[in-house]
Amino acid sequence: MAQTQQGRNQVNSDDGRSEDLRQSPMMAHLLDALQSGTDIGHYGRLVFVMIARHFKGDDDIIELLAKQPEHGEEDSRALLAQVKVRDYNPPKRDKILAWQAEQDARPYEVETEGFVCSKCDSLQVNGAKCTVCGSTNGDRAAGALIVLARRGSFKEGDRVIIKAGHGAEREGSLLHGEGGGRRWLVKLREEGVLGPGTIRPQPITAVVEVQQRTLNGFPNGDISLRRVAALLIAPDEVLPPGNAEMTPFDERLNPSQQRAVLSAVNLFPGSMQLVQGPPGTGKTTSIVETVRELVARDPNVRILVSSHANTAVDNAQERLQGIDSLRMVRIAEPEKVDPKFRASVVEADDPRVRTSHVVFGTVNRIALACKEAEMFDWLILDEANKVRFTETLPLLRLAPRWLLVGDHRQLPPVLDESAAAFPVEGEEARTLVRDASFFELSWAVVPETNVVMLDEQYRMAAPIGSYVSVASYDGRLRNSPEMAALRSPLPWPFNRNLTWLTIRGREKKGGSGSISNRAEIEAVGRVVRHLQRLGQDQLRVAVIAMYQDQVTQLRRELRMVALPGLAVDTVDAFEGEEADVVILSLVRSNEAERIGFLKKAQRLNVAISRAKQLLVVVGDIETMTGREGQDLYRPLLEHVEREGRVAGIGALHAMDAAVGGRRAANGRRQPRPATPGGRPSRRRRRG
Repeated sequence: MAQTQQGRNQVNSDDGRSEDLRQSPMMAHLLDALQSGTDIGHYGRLVFVMIARHFKGDDDIIELLAKQPEHGEEDSRALLAQVKVRDYNPPKRDKILAWQAEQDARPYEVETEGFVCSKCDSLQVNGAKCTVCGSTNGDRAAGALIVLARRGSFKEGDRVIIKAGHGAEREGSLLHGEGGGRRWLVKLREEGVLGPGTIRPQPITAVVEVQQRTLNGFPNGDISLRRVAALLIAPDEVLPPGNAEMTPFDERLNPSQQRAVLSAVNLFPGSMQLVQGPPGTGKTTSIVETVRELVARDPNVRILVSSHANTAVDNAQERLQGIDSLRMVRIAEPEKVDPKFRASVVEADDPRVRTSHVVFGTVNRIALACKEAEMFDWLILDEANKVRFTETLPLLRLAPRWLLVGDHRQLPPVLDESAAAFPVEGEEARTLVRDASFFELSWAVVPETNVVMLDEQYRMAAPIGSYVSVASYDGRLRNSPEMAALRSPLPWPFNRNLTWLTIRGREKKGGSGSISNRAEIEAVGRVVRHLQRLGQDQLRVAVIAMYQDQVTQLRRELRMVALPGLAVDTVDAFEGEEADVVILSLVRSNEAERIGFLKKAQRLNVAISRAKQLLVVVGDIETMTGREGQDLYRPLLEHVEREGRVAGIGALHAMDAAVGGRRAANGRRQPRPATPGGRPSRRRRRG
């Protein structure tokens, strides 16, 4: 054995105290179950390893886990390695977080330098007073308006590090963004000339420390942690919801939405409800109805609504904003919040947090700001499929009832393609940044009484929705009747809702490891310019590519296109959005028929389900339906052949000729180029 019996059962903390593992009733229960060979499930094993590794040696842990049914030594070692990555030490943590920040580094050029008015956040170049609000010299700080070479994953209020050329790094914060996130006003900590260079987010370690403290508190935690522990140890024994009836505020709720709301409002303390919301099914509608029903039942109820990003929180807050007598506040940094919500922003210790019906905030912000156990009655976690296991735990202890709304058939909490090249600790450390969500882990193990799938979609034309249903939801996702009437807005060869434009190009790997395909770029450019010549200015058009290098080159190709609703980005960036027309560039084209992370069904599901009226897939059929992609992309091709059209390069030639003739006859003038970086609407018809 790796340690003596005393060493296995005891651990010395920093202050010299010794704690016996069995002093925790939860751990005593787990130990008894393990020693008797009783199956404690995935969650139980996970929690046991998280805690026991501070008390026992690796060999002892593996020996105990080996008694679990259908859980061998290899599984035990893999689980132990996974937990060790989660329980990383500060130097490793800092290295990992720094690497994550480096992935978001973007080159920039300086457009204007001056000072930032602290009262109105405007950039002033000359003059002693702010020309907007009239404040004096004492109310200003160094600032610059910069233009990014390519769009980054930045948000208003982000703290950033700027490195100009070979100079020293300077800290700052982002005040305003425009042009689809390409142009930013940066408030700098220090004055001085700022030349071109790179900008990246500052790594945040405090959030990870909160997560670690939550894990460390499990052995002898308060009642809130004991509720969470009970859920983790025996998720199959979670109490089902009660059966009190309700009359919906929104009479348009479909049956699955009504089931989701009814289950959520009838939860008992220590219980959880999971609501799976496929694309366009009205997740936000269900959340709004749940909040309204809870407040109607208890005027003193306190509800925490959270998500991984401010945009997701914005959606829920906007929908609830106009409801009379509903008291709401937002825990956030004001500069990170949409201006229309800034009046609701408060600090965590503001008395209104305790008197409001609803408190909004991102997962990380709430974890940092809220310390008191069960200070809320309900937790509603939106887009829970994007929230990692360790990110969820600190929030669970803040409320005794948990409603998790998400979709594990869409993108998990993964960074992007760069995570495949994660440089720290090999495959084990990649688990940290590509961790499964708490939602996904829970979906497979909680009772059927505690899960609901929203099963009617209101976004996609029927041929698109039908494919998404069969490919990702076992045929259970139904098209709302009005979806059958949605037609493609374009003439031949795009007059059907689905088109696969087959392009036999050649992929090229760039210095960053990302991939591009020039033939597909040219084909996409022709299709988009076709839309421009047709004068389809009212359409929201999304060009989605599977790789960042392809996105960069597509933006360059389309920079002079005059379509106000045009946006170009990766699949990850478009999750949660929708567009009338989606043009999807698959990129991969090679003799070996390799498609890399395009094998992930979740990624394809998100890409396709952004489209409302028309989906144009641009890709090499031979590569995509070959050795690696046949299980995923051949069914898509067959569906397009049945319900849409498969076209080649000849269709583009005919398309150009036909539109050229019509344009000459109509004498149509070319519109002026649009402001760069327009984005499709974030609004959904439902939810």
